[in-house]
Amino acid sequence: MTSTTAVNDFIPAYLTAPDDTSHPVQETELWSESYQTDVYDPQTEHGLHFNFGRAPFNVRLWHDIFTAYLPNDEFLVAKNFRFGDNPGTGPAGGGVVYTCDEPFRQWTKRF
Repeated sequence: MTSTTAVNDFIPAYLTAPDDTSHPVQETELWSESYQTDVYDPQTEHGLHFNFGRAPFNVRLWHDIFTAYLPNDEFLVAKNFRFGDNPGTGPAGGGVVYTCDEPFRQWTKRF
């Protein structure tokens, strides 16, 4: 017997497609929003780290950090700030852009 499980089987019914993209700024105290992605291939010793969020002192300002892990303990690190939003598609920072291609299934992340 074989069984398959769809991604949608793990998504609570109360969540909708807009819940998986960047949100309009909320004027609520201590409100924030952030994204993080890490990937690593131990065979090639290459990896990527994306850390992306709204600045705590101004929620209209996106703060992004990108790190590329390279062999021999070498790193490429970039840090940026940018005002702006891409409501409904994903956040865009000074160096990193996230695009939600298909909610709860696929994102494109660029540096």
